[in-house]
Amino acid sequence: MIANKKKNILERLNEKFFQAILTNVDENYLKSRILRPSWISKPHLILFGIGMVISGEFAAWNVGLSYGWGSLAVSTIIVNIYFWCLLLCVGELSSALPFSGGALTFVTATMGNVFGYILGLVIFMQTLLVYSQTVLIVGNFYMSLANLTLDQIVYWNAFQERFLE
Repeated sequence: MIANKKKNILERLNEKFFQAILTNVDENYLKSRILRPSWISKPHLILFGIGMVISGEFAAWNVGLSYGWGSLAVSTIIVNIYFWCLLLCVGELSSALPFSGGALTFVTATMGNVFGYILGLVIFMQTLLVYSQTVLIVGNFYMSLANLTLDQIVYWNAFQERFLE
């Protein structure tokens, strides 16, 4: 009985999800939403990934180590438990709901459009904050190498805009 109930719930979720995706639209709607070629190439993505890893390690590990090894070890264990649970949940969902799209698709299919929209905003904010963190940490690293202050950088940018362009 529980298996039949579970099967009916999954069938309803699949029907609801695929009805939302497979609606009939005209060709003009699809033509206006064609993806343009990106200027970002593989080397850009590789270098940005390296920058994210370096800045993330610099920001997280150094701050964690400033509070001591014990607190960093405890927080690392807690984060590892969290990611193992996340991994197992996504693995279970991917076998129960067989369609691609990642966490956003799973949340939209199981919890509805509102929660899918909220998760989309959270993913967007995460991406925005990771990019900002990378730029700040790498910029601070180069400023420390050149022994510059923020005022000197601002003055140099103003000088460059006014006289060199």
